[in-house]
Amino acid sequence: MFDNLYMAMIFGCFRPRTDDGRDTSSHNEGSHTSSTASGTRIVTYVELLRRTSEPLGLVLDGGTDRDMPVFVAELYPGGVADNSGTLQRGDLVLAINGVSTDPLTHQEVTSLLQNAGNYINLEIAYDTPPGGANPDEDTVKKMANVTFKKEGNAFGFTISGGKTEGRPITVSHVLVGTAAYRKGTLKAGDHITRIKGTDVRKATKKEALSLLQACGENCTMEIEYDVTLHSGLSEGNRPLQVEILKPKAASLGISLTESRSPCPMILISKIQEAGIADR
Repeated sequence: MFDNLYMAMIFGCFRPRTDDGRDTSSHNEGSHTSSTASGTRIVTYVELLRRTSEPLGLVLDGGTDRDMPVFVAELYPGGVADNSGTLQRGDLVLAINGVSTDPLTHQEVTSLLQNAGNYINLEIAYDTPPGGANPDEDTVKKMANVTFKKEGNAFGFTISGGKTEGRPITVSHVLVGTAAYRKGTLKAGDHITRIKGTDVRKATKKEALSLLQACGENCTMEIEYDVTLHSGLSEGNRPLQVEILKPKAASLGISLTESRSPCPMILISKIQEAGIADR
């Protein structure tokens, strides 16, 4: 399912913990917040990548037949979900690979997770206590224009949000094997701000979908995405070794060049905006 691990300067982040042990930062791009009586509710996207032989180690509970929302019930040590450092027991699971869990029974949720494949996007929500950590304190927002080619009648990704939901137009899932997936410049949680030059920051989901459907063979979008800041980058000129797990057939988004001055070395010559290496 995945190519070899590549060395670069960016890697996945973990939620910093508060004094009570609760993780409070978002893992993926496109998190948004709202105030609750108990603090701040954060909605974000978690991407889990696993090889065929790796256990996911994630158990969900809840569903319409149990009269409770779907949530993370168990994380088994050594599993992909636990090792990611991005999930906690009690996190609400709003969607799996772009499919809302709200109308599903427990069995339907379990089946959806079991058949999600090795590339899994979870839309999750969790609350932070009053005065908790700022979920965006370790990230910077970037903008980029990305162009996708239509295959069949679709571009290979789904969206959620919009004016009626009170949140930005957001990429909820990128379908494995599609052109958008292979290009590597679009991820679940990215905010779409323009579609073919039209500002969609105040658009409804229906209006955004109409713009996408009206695109020809190619569609250019302006997206907003988060890039994680790492403390190691400001700690002097010491070597850093970072691993990136690149999904099979997806572009890493990096170009290398060779230099012989002042000594033989391999240099990064270009990083594609919004690509896997850039993030």
